[in-house]
Amino acid sequence: VGFETLVQIGENTTAAPATDIVLDRVYLHGHPTKGQKRGVTLNGARLEVQNSYISDIKAVNADSQGILSYNGTGPFKIVNNYIEAAAENILFGGADPAITNLVPSDALISRNHLYKPMSWRSPILSTPGSPSLTAATGGSLASGTHYFKVVALLTSGDRTAVSLPSAERSVSVGGSGAVKLTWSGVSGAERYRIYRGTTAGGQSKYLETSGSSTSFTYLGSGESAGTPPKAGTLWVVKNLFEVKNGQRLTVDGNLMENNWQAGQFGYAIVLTPENSEGRCTWCAAKDLVFTNNIVRHSAGAVNAVGHDARGYPSGRGAGILFRNNLFDDIDGAKYNGPTVKAVLLGMGVSNVTFDRNTWVHMNSSLIYGYGSEQDPGFKFTNNSARHQQYGIMGEGSSPGIPTLNKFFPSAVVTCNALAGGPASSYPSSNVFPTVAQWTATFANFAGGDYTIAAPATITALGCSAPGGADMAAITNAIQGASFNPPPPPPPPPPSTNLAPTAKPGGPYSATAGVAVSVNGSGSTDGDGTIASYRWSWGDDVLVRAADVPASALHGSAWVRASVSDAAGGVAVDNPDKGGAKVGTALAAPSSYVEFAVRVAAGVPYRLWVRSQAESNSYSNDSMYVQFSGAVDANGAALYRIGSTQAAAIVLQDSLGAGISGWGWNDAAYGAVAPPIYFAQSGLQTIRIQQREDGIMWDQLLLSGDKYRSASPGAVRADATILPATLGTSSGVTASHVYAGGGAFPLTLTVVDNAGAAGAASTVVNVAGSGAPAAAAAVTAAAGGPYAGPVGAAVAFDGRASVVPSGTTAQYAWQFGDDVVIHASDFSASNLHGAWAQVSDASAADGVLLENANAGAAKVTTPAANPANYVEATFRVAAGVPYRLWIRMRAIDNSYRNDSIWVQFSGSTTAAGATAYRIGSTSALGVVLEEGMGAGMSGWGWADASYGGLADPIYFNADGTQTIRIQQREDGVRIDQIVLSANRWDSAAPGATIGDATIVPTAPAAAQGAQVQHVYPLAGSFPVTLTVKTSEGSASDTATATIK
Repeated sequence: VGFETLVQIGENTTAAPATDIVLDRVYLHGHPTKGQKRGVTLNGARLEVQNSYISDIKAVNADSQGILSYNGTGPFKIVNNYIEAAAENILFGGADPAITNLVPSDALISRNHLYKPMSWRSPILSTPGSPSLTAATGGSLASGTHYFKVVALLTSGDRTAVSLPSAERSVSVGGSGAVKLTWSGVSGAERYRIYRGTTAGGQSKYLETSGSSTSFTYLGSGESAGTPPKAGTLWVVKNLFEVKNGQRLTVDGNLMENNWQAGQFGYAIVLTPENSEGRCTWCAAKDLVFTNNIVRHSAGAVNAVGHDARGYPSGRGAGILFRNNLFDDIDGAKYNGPTVKAVLLGMGVSNVTFDRNTWVHMNSSLIYGYGSEQDPGFKFTNNSARHQQYGIMGEGSSPGIPTLNKFFPSAVVTCNALAGGPASSYPSSNVFPTVAQWTATFANFAGGDYTIAAPATITALGCSAPGGADMAAITNAIQGASFNPPPPPPPPPPSTNLAPTAKPGGPYSATAGVAVSVNGSGSTDGDGTIASYRWSWGDDVLVRAADVPASALHGSAWVRASVSDAAGGVAVDNPDKGGAKVGTALAAPSSYVEFAVRVAAGVPYRLWVRSQAESNSYSNDSMYVQFSGAVDANGAALYRIGSTQAAAIVLQDSLGAGISGWGWNDAAYGAVAPPIYFAQSGLQTIRIQQREDGIMWDQLLLSGDKYRSASPGAVRADATILPATLGTSSGVTASHVYAGGGAFPLTLTVVDNAGAAGAASTVVNVAGSGAPAAAAAVTAAAGGPYAGPVGAAVAFDGRASVVPSGTTAQYAWQFGDDVVIHASDFSASNLHGAWAQVSDASAADGVLLENANAGAAKVTTPAANPANYVEATFRVAAGVPYRLWIRMRAIDNSYRNDSIWVQFSGSTTAAGATAYRIGSTSALGVVLEEGMGAGMSGWGWADASYGGLADPIYFNADGTQTIRIQQREDGVRIDQIVLSANRWDSAAPGATIGDATIVPTAPAAAQGAQVQHVYPLAGSFPVTLTVKTSEGSASDTATATIK
């Protein structure tokens, strides 16, 4: 007892499952102090648990479940039970089923009480009290004052729980001294650890008692190194109800209460399709119905996602209905999760409906969308809730309609009461009472009676009934009243939308240093159109902590943490508990983080991790990293999971170097670590485990290309957030240059117009050796600063640049007076809404930006927060007049598809007044047709005038600025943008009709190690030198001051 499963029905095998078993009126309980990992496992068919009592299901540094099913076909009935468990009270999935294509199905979960005692928020063991010390002799303690703390210990299986340390006590001893200690006992403690130091708060050694006695004579011999823990061990708490693999589940009339942020963010209900061990590509969370439930006293209510976030293929999260539920006392701040939302939706979860629910919450957002995929089919109808600060909100968006457009296309949001919200931000047919008016609509809000007593206040115009739940129906469903309420609606039918089929072509052959082109045009969608293509090249592999799901965190040491300056706002943290440094990695650690990546065999990858040490302490600055199939340059096994060999990532780069905030480092101390290779191409697993606690990380990179010879950022005080699109490209066709040879896994992911996704992989066999060490020698040196008069040639010298021996270098200068931006310069992360990069042979670099023609009406006023836009950065001089020219093309050469709005981050008029600023409704209208009836034909250059020459644009500061292009009319294509204070200050670079002009980013006169340039205007111009070789490229900047 105290460790594993109490009642197991069926096994995780392919054998015929157990069938037709009922547990009725059964009392199951875990060990009161040691805990229990699992109450009941349902791996079979036609299984029932009813009228039973399951309690004390909790585990030390491990997940625990009241009821679990992962290799059972169903149907199941879980009815009228009390279920008390720490991690998941009820869980479907969580381990890969042995039976192919098995999805636990057709379950009724009704009239259960899912509960976590609030006492579980406190450490398992209380703090030893009343320590008392007496000096003695006969030991080996040195003469002087010694300081002690006492910690209680409990072992459960192979895991140990610790208490907080007692109050510190000190005593002075003479030579050959000893100390007699006593303290008050702790319930459940099996032994005690006594920590000693020679300064106040400086305990660094300890001895342990052999049993639970509360007295001990500390002689000083046989001490072990270690410091007292800074936190007591907690039971691992995650959620009340979770589905990782399940379908057609009806959850009706249950009371679910008490949940807080700990092992997960704190959502009571978690619906996350998960291919837990890499074999369950079909695992899904779909066709789920939640009706007549009360969910209360939790940091968050619901978290639902569209697919496995860890890199494994999986089924979808889809068809989820919440109807007539009460969500009460949902409060992130109260339950350890200040940044938790009421509902979190992301990663393409589809057809989610919230209808006729009452929400009593205090979180900043009611609904929050996130990620790069849209969540189609969203419906939010007839609900009653506080709006709070943001209401319906999304990552990088603003409340209401902008978020609906960005994350929830074609959403239905009607007949809701959103108390305290701004009506102008939402669709019509919703009502927005004040919070005071809203609370007054209930029979007794302060007393927790949410029966609607004043319906008129929360009934929107045109709606037949007030928003909110029918509390009588909920009470009847939970208590089993004498009359039967209407049966819950059947599960929504499975989506009829067929997922698209990705066809990446290949296998491809390529040569290192030469672009390889790939083509996904064979991809198909049987009942729609493919909206986007994403290619993952396999040479730069980035993992962000924000994309690591909670299920990848095993045990209780590692937790997801909201960190404002982390990539995606999330880090994976191992909080400081005062643990001693782990001298050797563990073959089977109790707590670790594990996720999958795709890599190439035989390719040298550099491992970089961005981490941060608690209190900037060198005692909190390291971790171990292991791999499932890593090898060294000679093919010998290296840093393998299941072994005691690991790469040690230490943030402080050398002795005394110091630590400050975030920093990037590799697996070497004061040097550059050797690269890591892999024995096989394809999926590999990465494991991170503790070396020192008190460290968190937000980005891990395996780079065989861009960062194979230099860190992505600084070792100290780093602010580098790598783009999530690193190592990928978009478009039906794409091209890529591999730096070295290898068999690279190439994955194409396609998403159709209804949000369904499909992926497939092929291989690119690249001839050539791995990335050569000479690449480290590529360094650009722009020289300068430079100065000169207007109208005279200024000489620029880049000969101090360093290039690898035996290679040919190309030098390209940009002088800051003519700025050229190509469509290929826009990163995928800066394409928003309908904008996409599309291959086109007639465009510069073969790539254009397209805002596809959807037949939308002309946008007559630019938006301060548009849903559809693209952005890029560039560098200019302040106070200099720049002419804006854009080469455009209208779909079907139609005047309905020939205009855009353009804004800048720091643009001004000639007088210095702000103008055309991002975030405002002021913008330049650029129209391709140059005058009424002028006509269009193919590409053409246009400015912000209609039949004339537009005024120049000025900027408020030297250096980097941002351009934003947003929709005026859809159906527009763009390939080049020119801001000219020199060559094109009075005339366009090309024709307005039938143009074929490609303006290079660096003309021939700007190429070479030594060049000259004439500036026609005064200013402080930014100068950029880019040096390219077959082994890599580098850039450097300088300034040219012209008077």
